[in-house]
Amino acid sequence: MLLLWISFLPTISVKPISHTQIKFLFPSRAPMSRDSFGLPSRLPSEPLAVETTPALSTAEDNERHKHGGKRVTFPSDEDIVSGAVEPKDPWRHAQNVTVDEIISAYRQACQKLNCKPIPTVLKQIQVNLTDSSHLGEKLDYKACESLEEIFKRVQFKLVVLQQTNLDEDGASALFDMIEYYESATHLNISSNKHIGTRGWQAAAHMMRKTSSLQYLDARDMPLLDHSAPFVARALRISGSLAVLHLENAGLSGRPLMLLATALKMNMNLRELYLADNKLNGLQDSAQLGNLLKFNYNIQVLDLRNNNITDSGLLQLQGITSNVSLLEAFTHPELLITAFRVSLHELN
Repeated sequence: MLLLWISFLPTISVKPISHTQIKFLFPSRAPMSRDSFGLPSRLPSEPLAVETTPALSTAEDNERHKHGGKRVTFPSDEDIVSGAVEPKDPWRHAQNVTVDEIISAYRQACQKLNCKPIPTVLKQIQVNLTDSSHLGEKLDYKACESLEEIFKRVQFKLVVLQQTNLDEDGASALFDMIEYYESATHLNISSNKHIGTRGWQAAAHMMRKTSSLQYLDARDMPLLDHSAPFVARALRISGSLAVLHLENAGLSGRPLMLLATALKMNMNLRELYLADNKLNGLQDSAQLGNLLKFNYNIQVLDLRNNNITDSGLLQLQGITSNVSLLEAFTHPELLITAFRVSLHELN
């Protein structure tokens, strides 16, 4: 007789509940055993149970996050700004200043920098506070730094730094002072051939930032390929410079191309002096002709002592109506021709 042992698992009924968290509780694993007939049996020793926990409603969940989450608060209007700082006034030392105070400040600066006061500077302060001429004086870095005590107290009409043997450090310091204190309306820095790239970069920054500089003489100073881009960018947006001297600066080729391209956008420059630059009658003349097509504000263009030939004249003919004086050629008859072209178009 074969007897069958049938074991049924208890029926579990789970009533569905919306939004209910269900937690299953599993009993411990029962070891393998055999029943009384020797058949293997792995019935759970404990019944399977289901524990249900009612979930929070949407409103309750939002309320819990509302109280337990981060909050953002803003201060009152009067507490938003905790303090204010006024911008530096570069002319705070120049109010009601006397000659004795200027000399005293200059002497103290020289003593602090361990350099001797320049006799011509002391004499000039006592005689004339309109112009500041240092023609032929050798100005090293310390001498340039000491001049700040003068530039911060006096705004000159003309500052002459011609042939003062400026190096990169001294030139950078002086140009930064003149830009910051607006120290001059006319500036002559000519015949300083060793200001280097940093010196030209400081000069370009001065041209771009100053609002008082109207006249700049930088003749007899090589403006090389690596320095020309700084000056070109400055001339593109310079707002005050009206007269620029760049004679004998080695501009033929790429430097002239950069300057001419930049000056197309300059609406303030009135006089441009480019004599003795070995400009040729082909590429250089084409760059100048292209400049004059776009810039109608240049009134004086000095191109004396350059290699402008008949082919260069053809590049400039017909576009000189905006130039009242075109000193372009070494041959007088060609200069007369240029004048006739200009007068013909003006009429």
